[in-house]
Amino acid sequence: MISRRMWGRIAVWCGSGSLLATFALGGATWRTPWRMLAGQTAVGFVISTACVALCTMTIPRVAPIARRRFRYPLNWAVVIVTLVGNAVVGTAIAVLIMTVVGYVAVPLIWKTWFAW
Repeated sequence: MISRRMWGRIAVWCGSGSLLATFALGGATWRTPWRMLAGQTAVGFVISTACVALCTMTIPRVAPIARRRFRYPLNWAVVIVTLVGNAVVGTAIAVLIMTVVGYVAVPLIWKTWFAW
């Protein structure tokens, strides 16, 4: 389980990373309206938080097992597959959260999930 302190770290890293990504990758500038910045940052925050939370719970368990059972480079392949799985599941969770709060329309769930 993730402690409160770890949730705080996740929130700070995902929030700051999402804001920076909005400027670096989202085309935002200093003249972009705050409402648009907040919306893009919030979407990035939900997605990154879902993925990071899954990674925080799974990687510490999977990595030692992969290291004991598989030799290099197969142990890294197991970790990479776990990371990709976390990204797929985390993005799906994020889309469902955004659907529940009304940001994504129900008929567009699959289209939104595959668009990320």
